[in-house]
Amino acid sequence: MKIFDKNLEILQNKFPLIYMHLLTKKERSKSSFLKGISSESKSFNFLKNSLNNFDTLYIYKCKNNPFLIELKKWLKKKDKKLIFIEDNLENLQNFFSFDIANSFLRNENVDFHYLNDIKKDVSSIIAKSISANIEVITFEKKKSKKFEILKENILKNSLINFFSTHDSLYSHRLFKNFIKNLDKLKSSFLVNKFKDKFKNKPAIILGAGPSLNYSYEKLKTFSNKALIIAGGSAITSLTNQNIEPHLAVAIDPNFEEFKRLKDSVSFQAPILYSTRVNFGVFNTFNGPRGYIKAGICSFFEVWLEKELEILGKYLKTKPDNMAMSVTTICLSLAKLFGCNPIIIDGVDLAFSENKNYASSITQNNNLDKNQKDIGDQPIVLKDKNNKNVYSTLKWKIERDWLNIFAKKSKNTKFLNATKFGLQIDNFESGTYDFIEKKYLIEDFDFNGYIHSLSQNYMLTQVKDYNFESLKLKLKNSFLRCQSYLKDIIKNDPEYKAILAKEEIKDEIAYKYFLLEIEYTLNNCLEDKSKSQKLLDLSKNFLRELNLSL
Repeated sequence: MKIFDKNLEILQNKFPLIYMHLLTKKERSKSSFLKGISSESKSFNFLKNSLNNFDTLYIYKCKNNPFLIELKKWLKKKDKKLIFIEDNLENLQNFFSFDIANSFLRNENVDFHYLNDIKKDVSSIIAKSISANIEVITFEKKKSKKFEILKENILKNSLINFFSTHDSLYSHRLFKNFIKNLDKLKSSFLVNKFKDKFKNKPAIILGAGPSLNYSYEKLKTFSNKALIIAGGSAITSLTNQNIEPHLAVAIDPNFEEFKRLKDSVSFQAPILYSTRVNFGVFNTFNGPRGYIKAGICSFFEVWLEKELEILGKYLKTKPDNMAMSVTTICLSLAKLFGCNPIIIDGVDLAFSENKNYASSITQNNNLDKNQKDIGDQPIVLKDKNNKNVYSTLKWKIERDWLNIFAKKSKNTKFLNATKFGLQIDNFESGTYDFIEKKYLIEDFDFNGYIHSLSQNYMLTQVKDYNFESLKLKLKNSFLRCQSYLKDIIKNDPEYKAILAKEEIKDEIAYKYFLLEIEYTLNNCLEDKSKSQKLLDLSKNFLRELNLSL
């Protein structure tokens, strides 16, 4: 049997769509490649870093290249994934005529994809991965524009997928903040009740980008002209310039959020939060607290709001699979409040003037070009003034979100007062002089109005709630889940494991805390390993519960 026919048999079972496409060809074209492995590209200049640094590799264009021999060795290492992408059937036919293609077809960690529309179909080929060590290469002699677009789309989608997967698998770390922040709800108001309460009032959303340094003096004059909302690190920079925002938003679960905010001097501004925020943040504020019903702390908050009867719709952050920053939450809040226009500043999405942040946020504020994660590696782009500037893939994704958000918000005007940084489509760029004359015309007592609203929308049903009882209820559910998982893993007798698989589905600890993790693990582990991993992770949840009781 010819090599091509052997490979065709494997394709029929493993990649039936490619098999059907190849069958539609009346006659296999003669190979346009060398009979054997090409001698080109022996230097393997496809990668910036060592091949071993990557866990997932995408190859556009199936060609018989000497680099394939290196890839065969690489695939023998643990948790490596290789994805071939082709949009030309003749290339596939030629590739599958070589013996080396057979070894890749037989490897469970290798996928092949034939795409008619590279732009449209790219999301369907993204590998589920708990690693962000990803690269996209091509065997083309000259990199085409199509490849460059494909590469960026794959890296963007992979990064979004990684953040989602990572948050799920490490959700017990979010749970530590969640469980410690529960008692803060007793003295909180519900931010979502502010819906349309600032109808047609201008809002200024402030990020922590380097351009914020140029706006301090102007911002000091806008206290009664616009609703000023600052997110995360921007709070520290502003308050150290004696500028107190009307609303401060904090959602970051990491310790860095606390370290930066502890240097702020904003003791009275209302803090709007999600239960995922680092629990130390509340020690940096004396002002009112506002709970954001946004569902951004996994399914934990869904369960909590059901138990506490916190009713109403969630904050809309569409497209939420891309919404991964405090700035996107601030914009969503401003829209919920009915603000118009919405002005952004300090949203550079770039290392303007080779700086990380505005002043007073971090001691080492200079750009570090030696970043390993694909989301943080500096890339050169054109800024809004058509000058070269370093940005990152994460910021490009955020820019995409801002663009889509503004485009879909047809009845709201969006303005960008950021001095430097990336151009954002659907945001009109303008100086504060222009914006002030046209939009910041009327005076309004924002502080007094916010105080009145916060008092009117307190979570009164939570004031006397017994959270210790709630934690105990959750703890007992986790203990039962552990018992069920042990029966599933043991599988002896089998009927007991089958029964355990059904009974665990009714547990709140499973439905709201473990189910999302299990869904993620379905793409990574076999059933037995998955159950063991869930059991191990449940111990982390229980440890935090025990510490809180």
